[in-house]
Amino acid sequence: MVAWLRSHPEALFTQQQGSTLSIARENLEKSLSAYKQGDHKAAHELAVTAYLEGFELVEGNLDNIDHALRLQIESGMTRFRSLIKDEASAEKLQSQAALLNNLLLTAEKKLSSTQLSATAAFASALMILLREGLEAILVIAALAAFLVKTNRRDGLRYLYAGTGLAFLLGIVTWYVSANVVEIGGAGRELTEGFAALFAAAMLFYVGFWLHSKTGAAQWKDFIQGSIRKALSKGTLWGLSGLAFIAVYREIFETVLFYQALWLQTGEEGRGMILSGFLVASALLILLAWLILRYSTRLPLRQFFAVTSVFMFVLAVVFAGKGIAALQEAGKLPVNVINFPRIDLLGIYPNLEGLGVQLALVFLAVLLLWKSNRDSNRLSRQ
Repeated sequence: MVAWLRSHPEALFTQQQGSTLSIARENLEKSLSAYKQGDHKAAHELAVTAYLEGFELVEGNLDNIDHALRLQIESGMTRFRSLIKDEASAEKLQSQAALLNNLLLTAEKKLSSTQLSATAAFASALMILLREGLEAILVIAALAAFLVKTNRRDGLRYLYAGTGLAFLLGIVTWYVSANVVEIGGAGRELTEGFAALFAAAMLFYVGFWLHSKTGAAQWKDFIQGSIRKALSKGTLWGLSGLAFIAVYREIFETVLFYQALWLQTGEEGRGMILSGFLVASALLILLAWLILRYSTRLPLRQFFAVTSVFMFVLAVVFAGKGIAALQEAGKLPVNVINFPRIDLLGIYPNLEGLGVQLALVFLAVLLLWKSNRDSNRLSRQ
């Protein structure tokens, strides 16, 4: 490393955002060179590195300045990797590399010449936390309402234990990433991806379990004394684990976004980042209180039905985001199709993510249909 720095002293003095985009361009160039030499595996790995260790580090900042340009570069890099996977001609790959190089140069100029104002810093900090915290709050508030409705308030301590542990680990993550080691791009995406898929599986299971209790016969058995048995200590620890995964994944991503936002904001705007964070936190707490207050007013059986559908929807969202994160880490293939992109719902225009989400929807419909059929048969008996 010392030898490399001696031959590249400019690395010690260039701005971080410019240097990371330089890393992206350099790795794209190396990827193209490896592809021309017939080493397609190395070309793909270098293309992934160009995104994870280069562009992704400033992706959030660029999104605050030029959202369209950020999407253009992101989709362009995905296409670059797809061309390598499909073994396209070197001319096509070179043309895509040239396009990306120009886009990255444009992004570098915008990032180096643009500093977020205090107002933009406040709005960005507010939206980042609202966007990342919304999913976690919805999960925690719904589970808390479920425990309250079933008179199992003793289970709340398990739920809040998982949430509190996630916050503590989030603080540790922030400290480590800021002062000890830099979290690598692949490590970021793998953490987010596997956490999202695990949460999706847990949410899907909880959703089906809730729905299975809404049938007439099952409901009667459940109410007549099986609540405490059904919500055993193992089940409560499972809810604690789900709370931990749902919250920590969002905190992990929020920490990375806020670090990038901090670098893009001048001294006069950094106080507004804190203000945006505090306002967003208050709004999320209010949202959790409203869900807990008004959902508990629903009749218990209807509450179970509504919550089960809600859990299924969140499972589909988390699955889409998990697949996307693993694709960005280069662990899953990407086959881009012409389809709307909806980040909030975890919908991305590629066959793999949409395929998994459609499979979950189909499985949920099948299980709900089977559960309703069995319930009707038992009711007739």
